[in-house]
Amino acid sequence: MILPRDLKNVDIPDTEQGINFLIVGKHGSLTDTMIYAHVDLVNQRVTLISIPRDLEVNNRKLNAVYSLFGIEELKRQLTKLTGYRIDKYILIDMYAFIDVIDIIGGVDLTLDKAVIDPSYKVFEEGKWSTLYYKPGNYHLNGRQALRLARSRHYSSDFERAKRQHLILDALKQKALSMGVGEADKIVKIAQTVLSHTETDITPQDALTYFFRYKDFPVRKNNVLSTENVLTSKHKNEGAKQAALASCTNIVEESGKNKCLIEAKKIDDGAYILLPSGGNWNVIKYYFKTTFSQ
Repeated sequence: MILPRDLKNVDIPDTEQGINFLIVGKHGSLTDTMIYAHVDLVNQRVTLISIPRDLEVNNRKLNAVYSLFGIEELKRQLTKLTGYRIDKYILIDMYAFIDVIDIIGGVDLTLDKAVIDPSYKVFEEGKWSTLYYKPGNYHLNGRQALRLARSRHYSSDFERAKRQHLILDALKQKALSMGVGEADKIVKIAQTVLSHTETDITPQDALTYFFRYKDFPVRKNNVLSTENVLTSKHKNEGAKQAALASCTNIVEESGKNKCLIEAKKIDDGAYILLPSGGNWNVIKYYFKTTFSQ
């Protein structure tokens, strides 16, 4: 992404013509999935943007905010970070996610490329194996969909976010396939699904949103990442580099070697993501351009 030279003040457009939903996925105490779903009422479309779990804000990874301070603080920090308010939220635990997918009868989606994760153990039809999905069309139950939503060790957190967008779109398509004639069934599903989540959306609200925006196309695969406005590092990598540099000042060879050995033992620390150039306005700029383009 080409950034403008002056990012001191990013003008965030009036969002009164849009609604922002925050979709949060929780694993244990950490919120490893955070997705903005922006409903553009003018252009009649929905845009998804994922925010990575490893983004460090105020010297703390963003995925720890909910467990420490609750959903309202997470919403406040995300609003400040992106420049876009959050109107409604839905938070779902990974085990409830399985139930939700199974409640609606599974989802259908297409993988454009293989998903391979030798570290992810899979038990299917009485046999253990590792995660492997070749490109193609799939009908997935809750547990199978969760595997795609969680696997990241042999791809990346950014690729995982794109797969989560696929699943969200598949959920929408499944709901659309039921049709208005099955309104009673849709009502029951909405009530059951929302009972499995933490949310400020009522079943009545959910049905209103669904029927009002069901024909809006979903724009997916937008992920805040190192491919656009973020940069990655290890939290303590500066300390190791400084220690290694200090060893060059030691004249005695044995002392220098000992120093290098000790310096290399310094832990690089946690993997974190930060805004490029240290300018937090690049995140607001990314959200503004993605929602408006």
